[in-house]
Formats: sequence, C-alpha cells, structure tokens
Amino acid sequence: MSTPSTATQLGFTPFSDPRTVVTYLRPTLERLASFFTAGCDLTARYFETRSWTFDANLFAYLVRKEVFQALKASGDDVEEELEIADMPLCGLLLKKNLVHLRIRKSKDTEVPLADSEQLLAFYNWNLFAFSNSTTTKEVIPLHLVLLWDADSDRRLRGFWLVCIEGQGKHVKWHWREPIQLSGVPQIDHGQEYRRAFEAENSDLPITARDNEQKKVATATDKKLGK
Repeated sequence: MSTPSTATQLGFTPFSDPRTVVTYLRPTLERLASFFTAGCDLTARYFETRSWTFDANLFAYLVRKEVFQALKASGDDVEEELEIADMPLCGLLLKKNLVHLRIRKSKDTEVPLADSEQLLAFYNWNLFAFSNSTTTKEVIPLHLVLLWDADSDRRLRGFWLVCIEGQGKHVKWHWREPIQLSGVPQIDHGQEYRRAFEAENSDLPITARDNEQKKVATATDKKLGK
C-alpha cells in the first residue's frame, strides 16, 4: 500500500481521520438511526400483536427489510446483501460517493467473518484499491462496515463504524468508532451488568458485594492513614 495519508483530494483512504469520515456520513447515519429506530419498533409490535415467540433472526430480517424499503423510498443507492446459500437480506450495502457502507447486525460489535466471496471481496478492497491513490484521478470509495444491534427491549442499541481490511477470511480494522446519535439513548453498561448479575445471582446481589468492597477499602485506608 502507498505511504499513509490522512486523505486524498478525491476522497478518503483507510488512513483518513475517523472524525472526518464520520462528519461526512453524519446526515446518512442520522437518517439510518431514524429508519432503524422505526424498524425496531414496528417489528417488536409485529411479534407482540401475533403473540409469537421471539425469533432473533426473524427480528433482524424484518428490521433490515423496513430499513431497506425506507432507503429505497428516499432514493438511496442501496442493495440487499446475499449470504451463503443465497440467504436473502442478511445485510445492506449503501453506496455513497466517497464511501460504500455495508450494514450488518453484530451482537458484540464484532465484524462478521468473510464467509462469502461477496463479503471477502468487499473486505479486501481497502487492502489494494488505494495502492495508486496518489496518481489516479478516479474517485475511489472507501469500504466501511456499519454495525448495529438492538437491546433487550428490541430498541436500537447503537451504531459502530468500522474501517476494515480483509486478509483472507480474517478481518482486522484500522479503526472502530461508536457513533453518538441524537434520539438514541446511550446504554449504561455498568447498570446493565448489575441487572444481569443480580438476575443470575439472586442470593448475592452485586450491591452487597459493592458494600463489602467499600468496607474493605475503608479499613485499608485507615491502616494507611488516609
């Protein structure tokens, strides 16, 4: 790859400042947040009104379908993504002038492995496309992945923007940025952990453990003269 640079006159490279890329994508990300929020709400109600047992795969599929239709209605250049065995709509590909954005669901904000030739080619793009970026006059779109997830209440949890670089079927990233979105509440992971801990350990609430730790710390502080 050529000598790293923050950007070219024609667009972004894998070495561009993530904040600059996020600024460029901000209007798109805000619209996507609106579409995903509505899609999650509609799909959650779909399960409730039919009294269906929750199915995470079907939920994700229906949310993506809602977002896909909203993007198409807005005139965006968006494609449905196929997976192994031609499983439809496992993701979306949104094409902007300077960025091609592959949108995938990720439970733990991990980038999906390249388990199809289509996805492998997308990941490997950044590895080779910018080798002549200092001489070409062609606009070269940077390939990014936008990860999304829903919380336990079936609401949009958030977005994570990833600049990826494929190496075979393995994936690494130059950077990964959580996206702050208006209208999407930020999750208090500490509080979420407390609830999960107490649910699994009803005989020993985490608050009790915290109190015990405070007592130990206080006793230690006194010994140290603090």
